[in-house]
Amino acid sequence: AVVSTQSTGTMGTQFYECIREQQRGLIPRAVDHLFNQILERKQEAQEASLMPPEFKVEAQFMELYNEEILDLLSPSGEAKGKKGNLKIHEDANGEIYVDGMSKQTVTNSQEVLNCLKQGALCRTTASTEMNAVSSRSHALFCLKIHQTRVAKAEKVEGEEDAPAEFENLTAKLVFVDLAGSERL
Repeated sequence: AVVSTQSTGTMGTQFYECIREQQRGLIPRAVDHLFNQILERKQEAQEASLMPPEFKVEAQFMELYNEEILDLLSPSGEAKGKKGNLKIHEDANGEIYVDGMSKQTVTNSQEVLNCLKQGALCRTTASTEMNAVSSRSHALFCLKIHQTRVAKAEKVEGEEDAPAEFENLTAKLVFVDLAGSERL
């Protein structure tokens, strides 16, 4: 799924610690929903005496500035130095990825928002008439969700229970912040 944000000050160039629930943005709400659904799936499996599914969520945050891709979560801090030698590739399954882009495994909403804040500190910003700290680049904040669960097997009459088979599911959420000129 690709979600585009549109408000000035989105994707981490502005953070407000003390805001009401109704004022929370799209990303915090979506992330809370994601982790609530993960907990719900695990609880449902336990209540049904099934093996609970395993989840792994990875975050990536990149900036596209002057036709270069910058890794905003790089542990070496290279985005602050604005080195952008990352390249876009496509694997044999048709999945698009950025070679060399760092991934951070996250286990809850707060860790995701911390990644967003960490990357926001490296974003390219400038002052405009509408916003004192406006992004001057495009940004993509990606969450990749991996789930391993017991596959639902059809029971054949007269046969013993077959060993559990597992299935792997993957989903990707991409939040996009497009830079705008903000000219009137």
